[in-house]
Amino acid sequence: SQHLLTMLGIFSRLSVSSRVSKVGGSINEVCSNLQSIRFATKKAGGSSKNGRDSAGRRLGVKKYGGEYVTPGHIIIRQRGQKYHHGENTMMGRDHTIFSVVEGWVKFTYNPIKKYQVVSVAFENPNIPRKIREPIELESVVEQAKVVV
Repeated sequence: SQHLLTMLGIFSRLSVSSRVSKVGGSINEVCSNLQSIRFATKKAGGSSKNGRDSAGRRLGVKKYGGEYVTPGHIIIRQRGQKYHHGENTMMGRDHTIFSVVEGWVKFTYNPIKKYQVVSVAFENPNIPRKIREPIELESVVEQAKVVV
């Protein structure tokens, strides 16, 4: 029995014989004592104080200048008053600016108080400008001759 324990590689012959003499010589008692001994199978790892993160809050401008909105459309989601509400818009308790009427979003800057104002206009502020009338080539050539 002592040879069997040595083959398992758990204890040397010297330590097994000392255990057998201390326990009283019964091999069953020695085996039951050996079953309670466990060794680490993985290296102990330290704890980390970091490793947490939260999802983004999806803040920012949702409707840009010149976009059409209807009542209730969210124009800007923000923390604090980076943008201020203007005509035909209101601000929610979480500082969300939303439309009250149908119209087009308009951004203006207040240079005195140094902040941007968001409003909804009834007319589109970004109507494309009229295309210029075609320039006659002869008049351009004449102007070039005068300069030279």
